[in-house]
Amino acid sequence: MITANTVTAKKRTMRLLRLALVIAVFVTAAAAEEFDRSKFYLNEVRGTVLRLRGLDTDTSAPLSLRDLAAGGALRAADSYTIHLTPGRSNSITYKYNPTVVDDKSQALFVAFQEDSGLETAFGLSDRTRLSFSETTTTRTNVLGTFLSGSRVRTMGMVQDFGSGTAASTLKFSRTQTKTMVAGARDVNRTDDSLELATGFAEGWTMNLKAAQFETDEGLTGITGSSFATGLTTPFSGGPATWSYATSQQEGNGLDLRTESFSAALPVAIRGNRADIAFGNTFQERNGVRARSENLSVALPLKISGKDTKWAFANTYNNNFGAVSKSRTWDLALPLRISGEDVTWAYSSLYQTDVGQLTKSQNVAMRLPLRFLGEGSVIEHGYQFNYAKGVHTETRKTAFATPVKLLGKAYKLNYVIDGSDVGQGVFESRTTTVEIPFQVDGQAMPTTWSLVRSTGPVKGVATRSQKLDLAMPLEIGPFLVRAEHHSNYTYLNGTHTEVRDTTFAMPLKLFGKQASFQHTIHGQDTGGGMSEARTTYINNPFRLFDKDFGAEETIVTVRQGGVYTKTTTGKLTAPVAEGATVQRQVVETFSPGGRGEQRQMAVTLPKVKLSKKLLLSGQHVSTDTKGVGSSDVTNLSLQAQPLRPFTVEAKYTINDAGMTVPTLTQTQMLGKWSVSDSLSVQGQYNSADVLGGVANSLRVLELVRERGDSGIGLRAGLVSFGNSLPDVDNARRVELSLGDPKGIAVTAAYSEYDPAKMVSLNDDGIVALAVEHGTPDKMAVRWRYEDQPGRIAPAKAFDFAMPALGGTFQLTYAANQLAADGKTIRQASQIDASLARSIGDSLQLQLGYRYLDSRVPDVVDQFVRIQLDGGSEEGSGKIALAYLTGDFCQPDPGQKVPPGSALDLSYIRSWGENGRMVLSVTRRTAPMYTVADGTTEGRLELRKLFW
Repeated sequence: MITANTVTAKKRTMRLLRLALVIAVFVTAAAAEEFDRSKFYLNEVRGTVLRLRGLDTDTSAPLSLRDLAAGGALRAADSYTIHLTPGRSNSITYKYNPTVVDDKSQALFVAFQEDSGLETAFGLSDRTRLSFSETTTTRTNVLGTFLSGSRVRTMGMVQDFGSGTAASTLKFSRTQTKTMVAGARDVNRTDDSLELATGFAEGWTMNLKAAQFETDEGLTGITGSSFATGLTTPFSGGPATWSYATSQQEGNGLDLRTESFSAALPVAIRGNRADIAFGNTFQERNGVRARSENLSVALPLKISGKDTKWAFANTYNNNFGAVSKSRTWDLALPLRISGEDVTWAYSSLYQTDVGQLTKSQNVAMRLPLRFLGEGSVIEHGYQFNYAKGVHTETRKTAFATPVKLLGKAYKLNYVIDGSDVGQGVFESRTTTVEIPFQVDGQAMPTTWSLVRSTGPVKGVATRSQKLDLAMPLEIGPFLVRAEHHSNYTYLNGTHTEVRDTTFAMPLKLFGKQASFQHTIHGQDTGGGMSEARTTYINNPFRLFDKDFGAEETIVTVRQGGVYTKTTTGKLTAPVAEGATVQRQVVETFSPGGRGEQRQMAVTLPKVKLSKKLLLSGQHVSTDTKGVGSSDVTNLSLQAQPLRPFTVEAKYTINDAGMTVPTLTQTQMLGKWSVSDSLSVQGQYNSADVLGGVANSLRVLELVRERGDSGIGLRAGLVSFGNSLPDVDNARRVELSLGDPKGIAVTAAYSEYDPAKMVSLNDDGIVALAVEHGTPDKMAVRWRYEDQPGRIAPAKAFDFAMPALGGTFQLTYAANQLAADGKTIRQASQIDASLARSIGDSLQLQLGYRYLDSRVPDVVDQFVRIQLDGGSEEGSGKIALAYLTGDFCQPDPGQKVPPGSALDLSYIRSWGENGRMVLSVTRRTAPMYTVADGTTEGRLELRKLFW
């Protein structure tokens, strides 16, 4: 049996289907081009919704203004304001503003909001004014269903009377608020207030405000009232303020009463002003009382003509039985002794909070010492903190003075840093000496720095010493740079020592500018000192009116009982595009004997045999003592016999000596350009195999570049010959259609890896991607990849758009490769990233990854924060990177990445003569391990002299 309700339900179902279809068409059309989202929804989607609602033949629903709008009688998609002034002091204003707001709980993630308001003002006389206003807000979804709304009505009256110092103003207002939410009961509230502001005499003013409210919120509703008064009176140091307030509130099981009093009194003392403030608050909630008191005094004085500071504050708070107290002192006494400015400051805090004691003290002092020389000063700072049963104590004393010796002014700095964090005293002493030195009137001082520290680290005794020496030397017409750095640390019974010495100077040999540099690097990590010495000489020369390059490097390494010496010489001849001859001798001395290897490498210049034929080659000869000699020759020939055809042939001969057969390898690369976008490319490789038949590889590809035509193709076939075991032919096809600015589709099927040219064992990879737009406006991309041997297909959806001053990208993916690039992770993955510029030179990159693994059921979250930019010569160059989990990369020499990595560096340079490098590196243990992490901090201050 079909009823009227059934017919109505079917009609509504068809209406919703039509509505969904229209919205889908609009969304698809909008995705193909740039659009204003607010105008699009208001003018297109919203109008369509209203018109479709008008197609409903269910006459049981009452006709509304929205139904009239659906028929075209009303189309209010734009904001407008109507303002009338029917008199000098009268005005009427009406405002209407429709907007689209984000609402993730609604279809298409948006909702429609309409704000309208009426404001009126009427002046009955110059001193009497009336006002009325009504503001309405309504929010609906894309189907026109009501979600929420509010209506606020306010009427008020203002009456002025009196004049001069007795001028007064009386204000009265009533506000009625109605809040509406779909599916819930409406909430009404009424607020009444009466305000009086009046003056008595010069400097005397008073404010009174009485208010009450009533609301039907909750089960019983809430009522309340309040009264507040403020008084301003003259005082010896200026205007004093007094205030008193009381309030009460009842309803819904809460009975709350409050009362407060406060005063702020400026007091004149000997031409200065002291400030005294006190106050107390009383509160009673359902019969339980609470109170708080506070007192503060700030007393400025002048001592020796200098402004001083003395402040005290005391508070008491009983928060319904939870008692807390605090007392603070703050003193600052700048003095002048023997014509010098001396500063001394002290502050303290004593606080208890629910029985928990907190104490702190801070002392700072600065004392010039003119009798030691102008510019001499001693500074001292002390800090003490006690909280949660643990105390920390730090202190620092610094002494700086110029010293005159042999008519020159030296600078001496001595700093003592001490700390105690409950494990004992840790102390560091730093001595720095700066010796003046000038070359051609330019200051280049010698610096000498010594840092010594002793104390516990994590409960273990440690001591360290660091020495840095940088000095310029003038030898004849040349400026020589000499530096020495050493760092010694003893921790947990193990000592480490690192030494670096550098000597560099320019030379002039055979009329050409040359250079010489000698470095010594020593390191001892508990197993004995290992040392590496490097001597480098760069000596270019001129022969037959040609400039030749000559370099010689000698590296000696001594570790334990093994001594290795490596001598490398490189000669560059100005022939064609350059020919080089490099000679290297490696000698090893150990208790087991002496080893030696000699190697000679000759690289020929590129020789043009004709306009379309280019030849190049290299020969490397290696002779190892006790093993034999080997020769490797490489020849390369590039040719273009026809204009659209290019070919390159490479031939390698590997002669490993008399006892091993000579192996050869041939490689041919060819490309035939049919047109600007279409080409045929081929490759042939053949390599000898010891004890077998030569392996061969043949590749043939047809390539069509997508270009502006929007169609791209790459089809390839690979065959493997004489392989053990035999490998079948492999194919690869990739097709791309369209333009990413509109819609682009890419599909690929591959049975071999195009990068390594190896077969995928008949498990062909199928990949599909669809993309639209560009990141500078809005871009979306969908990706899919599967393979017969894969545990699950990989899927991903990418979204990118400009936001927050940069480019924002959001990705949802499933079954992606893990950080090792080999394991397929059965997990859902959400990535969010933001790249933007800060100012003119800083680049910020933020990344977040949420990983929900299905096997096992584990949730991981990783972050990436990178900030870099700036200029070394300007305010400095900064680089900050904080990475966790998947964003981390293994350090050099490590296979497993750390759990998190922090790298911070700041570099500041002053031309060619000074440079400061501050770096902090922190690595935590790899994920799911219990190993220890590492933290390293380094500060380098260096003067470069040459």
